[in-house]
Amino acid sequence: MSKRVSDDKADGTLYKVVVNREERYSIWPAHRENARGWKDAGKTGTKLACERFVEKAEKDKAGRRA
Repeated sequence: MSKRVSDDKADGTLYKVVVNREERYSIWPAHRENARGWKDAGKTGTKLACERFVEKAEKDKAGRRA
């Protein structure tokens, strides 16, 4: 089992994915208020689940530019 997955299971924090107008993504604790210019991207979950969401969103964005 990878360290990343182990750390994710040990971390009981709920995370959310946020995105800015340049379509840059970030992962923040879900209880945190969004900073100016950032909005919820529609994903809340474990850190690993949010990281996977961001990876897919960035691949999709790259595909649209190609």
